[in-house]
Amino acid sequence: MGSKGHTRSATGWRALAVLAAVAMAGCAGSRPQTAPEPLPPQPEVIAPQPTVEPAPVRTAPVTPTVRRKEVAVFFEAATANSVAVAEQLAALLPADRYHVSQMAIGETLEPLEAARTAPVAVVAVGLKAVEAARSQLPGKPIVFCQVFAYQEALDGGGPIWGVHSVPPLTLQLRNWKAVDPTLRTVAVILSEVHADLAAEAVRAAEGVATDVRLEMSSSDRETLYLFKRLASDVDGLWLFPDNRVLSPAVLRELLGYASSHGVGVLTFNDALLQWGALLSVSSSPKDVAQRVREVLDRVVAGKTQGLPAMTQLSVLDLQVNQNVASRLGLPAVPQTSWVTREPD
Repeated sequence: MGSKGHTRSATGWRALAVLAAVAMAGCAGSRPQTAPEPLPPQPEVIAPQPTVEPAPVRTAPVTPTVRRKEVAVFFEAATANSVAVAEQLAALLPADRYHVSQMAIGETLEPLEAARTAPVAVVAVGLKAVEAARSQLPGKPIVFCQVFAYQEALDGGGPIWGVHSVPPLTLQLRNWKAVDPTLRTVAVILSEVHADLAAEAVRAAEGVATDVRLEMSSSDRETLYLFKRLASDVDGLWLFPDNRVLSPAVLRELLGYASSHGVGVLTFNDALLQWGALLSVSSSPKDVAQRVREVLDRVVAGKTQGLPAMTQLSVLDLQVNQNVASRLGLPAVPQTSWVTREPD
């Protein structure tokens, strides 16, 4: 009995020891709860912005630089009409296309600065200007105007084109008949070198139901003789600036004879109205300059194919001598001067 009791006692102590060990082990395996560590700071997230393309920079279109063409304008300084045409040309020729050198022609042909500028073309206002251009700029293309005897200029050689110095003949006759409705027959007296102009006068008269009595003369005295022979058969005398068959002395005598025989005279110079002419017609400097520019543009551009040797004007300035009109018994004219244009 004693031994068994001792055994239980020992076994119980061992059981308690095991329980204690287990309890200790449980305490050791259970970690104490601690507060969670804070998260590290997160970087700020910025939403991406849309990319904006810069607006295109607008620039003006680049205009190619056009080199201006050198043009020399020769004109007769002593002639008021030539000076007026040269001034109109300077105003009409565009500065972005042409560089114009104006050269006044005096009594002598001295060397001019224009000869050193190597112009592509020359404008010559008056026959002396044509001669100066040929002398100082040989071989250069010439566009001329204010030359009545234009055949002389054309026959001088080289590339040359002209603009007529007198307004269209048909336009002259139409205005004459507007002033004098009784006009039926007119006398025309010219030198042989103007046979082409004489033929043109006949054609123009046919277009306005007027007859032309044409005579060719060789001197101023012969002109006076021929007119005196025709005066009783014509209503008017049509004068042109033909210095081969006219002179100041003969002009004064012609106009006096015409006035005394009831013949109206259409002349080419306003000053002759004071000597008894009924009408005077002249070209407009602006119209002359405009026609010259048209021809010059084609010459400079090399577009001369089909360009006529002579270009016609389109405007005339008309002056009426009211006193002479009254003596001839013509209807009253509402104004003494006006400008008319050839229909386009």
